[in-house]
Amino acid sequence: MSNYRNLQNKLNALEDKLKAAEERLELKKVQLNEDHNATKDELWARYTYLQKQLKDETENMEAQGLHIGELESSVLFWLKSLDFDN
Repeated sequence: MSNYRNLQNKLNALEDKLKAAEERLELKKVQLNEDHNATKDELWARYTYLQKQLKDETENMEAQGLHIGELESSVLFWLKSLDFDN
């Protein structure tokens, strides 16, 4: 039974990595540079991506027994918004 759980855990981890890669590829379709004015849809896509990343990171930290308040959440969101490549 532990072999089944081990395999299931590996498959779940692979699925998570694939979903993250798909999200990064989707965002890379929205190539922004200094001469480009972002559209409403591009900004919304970036915002929703950052919100999902923040939610996942917050859930992970809280699962480790850490409490994330509104200020920490806002700072994490701001930090993530600085790095567009992720």
